Amino acid sequence: MLMSVVNWGEVYYSTWRAHGPGVARKIFEDISQLAIDIVDADLELTRLAAELRADHELPYTGCFAAALAADRKASLATSDKEFATVEKKDRHSLDQRLAKHRPHDPLLARGLGPSQASP
Repeated sequence: MLMSVVNWGEVYYSTWRAHGPGVARKIFEDISQLAIDIVDADLELTRLAAELRADHELPYTGCFAAALAADRKASLATSDKEFATVEKKDRHSLDQRLAKHRPHDPLLARGLGPSQASP
């Protein structure tokens, strides 16, 4: 199972706010014992999430989960009801964007992040 670090952060801060830091830290420990790979949000994953957010009225953190699922050709598990509005053609569009950008993105191929790239 995969989880974007952005989505992990959402779980952590939501638990902290709702139940306090002790419970949040316990959840952190519990998650670390599960077979969940926490995946960093690199430039390309963030771009895909931003494009999905721009095209649809979806929660931004949920867009990271969708982008990660598309990137890894995995199923998306979410409790966000807004994702029910994303039609199959829109999911195909995300897959096409992914195929277009990975792995031949010139910035990523040179190891440049947004702060190192010239406009």
